[in-house]
Amino acid sequence: MKIIRTGYTGQLYSTCHVANLDPRTGALKSRHTAQGHADTSTWARGQAWAILGYAQTYMYTRDAAFLWAACGCAEYFLQRLETAPGCVKVQVSVPPQGEDESLGKTKTMGRYVPPWDFDAPIIQDSDESNLNPTRDSSAGVIAANGMLVLSQALAGAGEGDLATRFRDAAVAIVRDTLEFALASEKVRFRGAGAGAGGDGGDELVAEDVVEGRRFDALLKFGTANNNMHARKRYANHGLVYGDYYLVEFGNRLLRMGLA
Repeated sequence: MKIIRTGYTGQLYSTCHVANLDPRTGALKSRHTAQGHADTSTWARGQAWAILGYAQTYMYTRDAAFLWAACGCAEYFLQRLETAPGCVKVQVSVPPQGEDESLGKTKTMGRYVPPWDFDAPIIQDSDESNLNPTRDSSAGVIAANGMLVLSQALAGAGEGDLATRFRDAAVAIVRDTLEFALASEKVRFRGAGAGAGGDGGDELVAEDVVEGRRFDALLKFGTANNNMHARKRYANHGLVYGDYYLVEFGNRLLRMGLA
């Protein structure tokens, strides 16, 4: 589902990771980053935190300045997703669905799984034949939660069209994230019998469904910190807050009566 900009025509807002403010005047002295690409770039998870934070702050305060700040941050996030290089889209084969279909089909995914930093260069694969964007799936699901809160806020403020826009965008982001980044490795629980060192009681033992295939998170393609000056750069792994906000998104849909 392509996200088309409709309704919101206000100011767009990008973010920096750290703002150094003059304590006496509140004036911005400088911008910095610790986990993003550069001091002047838009770190995707930071932008996502801004969407969620401003939307929640509006719900607490009812100060319209926070509502429109959240809209501007959300719209900027969506614009950067839509205008990201075409290599963010990955084409995959879909198995045949019926006996009459001798060949599977193809579909694309990944458009709405954000890069880890919207302004970071995209690095080539090791074989130098394909561009392989480093992503942060946690940024997408955090932003989606923010857009759901924002849609509720806008609905309460009588902005029905904008509420629908950000709600639909949130669902599109999570749907694409599930298709692209949901870990296929699975675990199961079994009772611990005598052979496993238990007494056959209530104790449970977790085991991999396929031995040797394990991924300790729900979502892949998380990137905690990829700044070139970081003590440790690590990308394309699981992140607990990515998993948390994926589950929270489902809970929000339930509370809103949408699932």
